Amino acid sequence: MKRLMYLMIPVLAIVIISCKKNSDQAVPVNSHLLTVTRVTNVERKQPDTFSVTNPANATVKWNVVPPTGVWYSSAGNKAYMRFNSAGTYKVYASFGGNLDSTIITVDSTIYNGDTTLPGTTYPMDSTVNNIPPADSTGNNNHDTSFSFLGGQVNIIPAVVADSFSSNGTINGSDLILNATSVQTYPNASPQLMDSVWYQSNASNVVTGIYISYASVYLPGGVSASNSAAAKKSDYFRNLASGTYNLTILIGGNTYTGSFIKNANTYTFTWQNTGSVNISPLTVSL
Repeated sequence: MKRLMYLMIPVLAIVIISCKKNSDQAVPVNSHLLTVTRVTNVERKQPDTFSVTNPANATVKWNVVPPTGVWYSSAGNKAYMRFNSAGTYKVYASFGGNLDSTIITVDSTIYNGDTTLPGTTYPMDSTVNNIPPADSTGNNNHDTSFSFLGGQVNIIPAVVADSFSSNGTINGSDLILNATSVQTYPNASPQLMDSVWYQSNASNVVTGIYISYASVYLPGGVSASNSAAAKKSDYFRNLASGTYNLTILIGGNTYTGSFIKNANTYTFTWQNTGSVNISPLTVSL
């Protein structure tokens, strides 16, 4: 176990540096990846065209946050969108391990021209981050997984006894972080997929926890008759009393806080941003 944790430390550094860079870097309107017809003064229901230009033959997955009221069609490296409500939207293009995004500002004026989009048009919110639509029976029986880019989670901490002695005395406690997505998905039991790492110091003592919520898995695929939040629970056993860093990664964004374990009580210091919310902030046996 010690050898494994030493090996994981440099990998962690790479992941954190990469995510931090992605989070802090300002994305240009016309980058080498993504170009847009217009990003400001977009009228409600006015068609807007998005293109990935490098490579020009890319097959792209498109995401919009928030997705409500957004209609789109796509073909190859292009997407055509119209936004039914005024507001600010972030449009993501992901392909081949690359990611680009841009901000779209839609004003309150209703477009007076042709609002038709090329090809078959879908609502972005019901197709859930570009999952293919269900077939004519309302089901897609193939297991599906896709990026959690732009996702939001609510985390409920809990504490359970690690073990009991013969006389019923509690021997230590374990921390559980129960995560539930804010978004719902067309499946009876969608699963929030994540990766967990421990941070340790030079003495190989655990000092922090990293959780990366990366994707959502739909067992059995899309089911038009269901809608549920994705869930995941992570267990952290036998943590010594002390202070721990807590880092949560979602789609290139990094959220940081900490918690203190004092005997069987865990107290979190966390700024709820809407993207990652933790409540309650104190839990104990």
